[in-house]
Parts: sequence; structure tokens; C-alpha cells
Amino acid sequence: MKQNLIIFSLLLPLAMMAAIPEDTISLTAEEIAIGRLIEAELADDDAEPYSLDDIDEMGGVVGALVAAYWKGDTLVVNSLKDDLPDRIFVQSIDGYLLYKVQRDLPPNMPKVHPANDIYKGVWANARVNPYGYTVAQIPDTVLIDLTGFNRPCKGRVTSHFGWRPRFGRWHYGTDIGVRTGDKIHSAWAGQVRICGWDPKGYGNYIVIRHDNGFETVYGHLSKINVQENQGVKAGEVIGLGGSTGHSTGPHLHFEIRYLGITINPELIVDFDRGDLHNDGILHLTHKMLTPHGQKKPAPVPTQLPVVEEILPDTTIMTPAQLDSFHIEQKAKAELRAKEEAERAEKARKAEIAKKEAAEKARKAAAEKARKEAEAKKKAAEEAKRKAAEAAKWYVVKDGDSFWSIASKKKISVAELKKLNGFTDKTVLHPGQKIRVKK
Repeated sequence: MKQNLIIFSLLLPLAMMAAIPEDTISLTAEEIAIGRLIEAELADDDAEPYSLDDIDEMGGVVGALVAAYWKGDTLVVNSLKDDLPDRIFVQSIDGYLLYKVQRDLPPNMPKVHPANDIYKGVWANARVNPYGYTVAQIPDTVLIDLTGFNRPCKGRVTSHFGWRPRFGRWHYGTDIGVRTGDKIHSAWAGQVRICGWDPKGYGNYIVIRHDNGFETVYGHLSKINVQENQGVKAGEVIGLGGSTGHSTGPHLHFEIRYLGITINPELIVDFDRGDLHNDGILHLTHKMLTPHGQKKPAPVPTQLPVVEEILPDTTIMTPAQLDSFHIEQKAKAELRAKEEAERAEKARKAEIAKKEAAEKARKAAAEKARKEAEAKKKAAEEAKRKAAEAAKWYVVKDGDSFWSIASKKKISVAELKKLNGFTDKTVLHPGQKIRVKK
């Protein structure tokens, strides 16, 4: 049996089949009928273009026909059958997708891409975020080289990154007002990953991967001037501004992403000046990341992380310059170490003070509880004493006699008279207080 290297590529999202003339793509009547039947399943206002990364291999039909492995948005297979069809339906988590068998790799598909090690070799031409990373999977601090930035376009910010109460969802980019036909430039040097069309969202859009690990998205373009997999320079014109897709007027929707997760562009770019807040090394932290699908507003950091200097190229320095540079770097390192030691000592003292305050509070609370318990005990004893003392006396009522009182208190008349020093001639009076117990 022959072993053929075959590539599956996305022929058409089925949701768009009904809108395209049938003879354009030579689909069978059955394929078009299936596409129309499941069109509703793929009609999602927030949907991005589909890719092979969406396919559920466990529930799909590919496994029965081919032995496959995934590479970005490309399914590379070794044919198990010589009569593998030219087209194949694949069940995905979003419905059914139709793929065409290509027997040769596209001529412009590069083997190495910007930040390839960061993205673990994944290069997808059909989805803005094919990576599936969560914030927890990304290091808490990532160093990003921001040098070489070029403003994507001139214009004022018309809509900020963040929660939109009116629509009950996040706006994952910054909108910059432009005129239709204004030039749109690549923010950094890199390589075009996607030139796409999203009628219910981005419209004509471009995604560029940069060497620093960022990906930038440019939406609502009236024209795209680059091709997928094409290398671009910082500041190179990649398209023209417009109002395509879901848009209320001409503007550029600009996103910055890291491993597919969005970042507020205004934390990095001063759009009023058209330049970076700080040109150097950015400390990208978890607080700056906003994962797709976030359901409610979250606090957005207003202070930029510390930016370090970019070190010069020491290979072109003279010996004197190199000595001076090393002395300067040593002094800076010693200053940083001193500041770090001072911060650590301050933190240590603060922790000691915190523990001492907690111990003092604990002792004060214990002493207070002891005193309260002691006072409660004394009060109970005093109440008991008073009750016992009160029980030794009796107030004579109208009609009482020695005999009736002695009977009530279970003592003899003689003992009652003896306790009070009464004689046989003593007469009791109402209200008189007499002793009935020793």
C-alpha cells in the first residue's frame, strides 16, 4: 500500500455555502444541502474563522480514514487508502466543516515563524486564537522587547479596550478613527499569519506574528495589501482603513495578543503621541492579560510595569569603551543589589512588626477574656450569696402566726422564737422582718 503525504486545508466554512454560487466551488448538491442545514449552528455573532484546531478528534470522522497529526491549521496525514476522497467532512466542536485534500504543500508556507519556540511550532492561517492557552499556563512575568515599534495609523482613540455595558461583553481592542483608504502599518516587524474575512466581526482583517512574541490584529480594513506567510517590516503598509464587518464607521480595530490572550493596547501604546509609553523591555504580567470570554469587568492596571534599558552591542566597543561600560554596569548592579537588600530588610522588619502586633493583640484579647470571666464568676457568687442571705429572712404578712410561719419554713415554733429572741408574749406585726434560718 502506498504511503502518501497529504494536506487537508479548509475549503469553506459551511455557514457561507448558501451565499456563494454553486458552480464557483463545484460542490455536490448533497454537500450544499448539508451546508445549508447546519448554517444556523455556525451563525455566531462572536465567531472567528474556523480552523482545523477546532476539530474534535475523539468525535470526528477523520480517525477512521487516516492516521493524522496536527500542525497549526494544517492536518498532515499518511493515507491508509489509495482511494481517499478529494473532499471530506469533519465533525468539529462547532458543527461540520468541509476540507479539501491537497497533495502538495503551499509554495509559500515557511518552516520557521517568528517566536516559533514561544508558540511551540503552531502556525495557523485560519483562526485568530488557535492556541488554547489559559492565563495560568503563562509565566507570571514575561519580558517583551518593544523596540522597533511603529504606530499602526494616525487618529484619535474612538473606543477603548474593556467592558461594554451596553452590549454586556468585552471589547478586546482599541479603536482608532481613520478615513476609508488611510494607510495601515505593521506595528513591529514580523510575519503575516492571517489575511481573513469575518462578516460579523473583524471584516477584512490581518493577524501578524512578531519576533517579540506579540501578535497584532488589524480589523475593518477596506483593502488587504499583504499575503499570508509574508514577512513584513515595522511601519510597512499592510492594508487600508475601512468599515468592513461589524462596524459603525471607518476605524481601525487594533489588538495586541500574547499566546492568543488579549492585552489592553493602551497599557503599551500612547495613541495620542503615536508612540510607546516606554521603549524597552516590557514586564508582561498576568494582570495585563484578559482571556477571551470573560463575563464581567475586571480591574485594568493603570500603571505600566517597570521597563529596563536595552543593553548596547558590546562587540563594536573599543577596549576603553568596554571597560567604562563594565564599570557602569557593575555600579548599576551594586545599586540594584543595595536597593533590593533595603527592600528585603524593610519587608523583614514590617513582617516582624506585624507578628509583634498580632501577638500583642492576642495577649490583650486573652487578658480581656480572663478579666471578663473573673468578673462574671464574682457576680455569680455575689448573686448566690445574696440569694442565700435573702432566704434566711421572712416578711410577716397579715394573718401570719408563729405556727404558720414555722410550718412554711419547716422549723419549730421554739426554734423560730429562739432565732429572733422572741418570748411567749411577743406579738407579730405585718411587714415585720424575722429570721427563719441560721
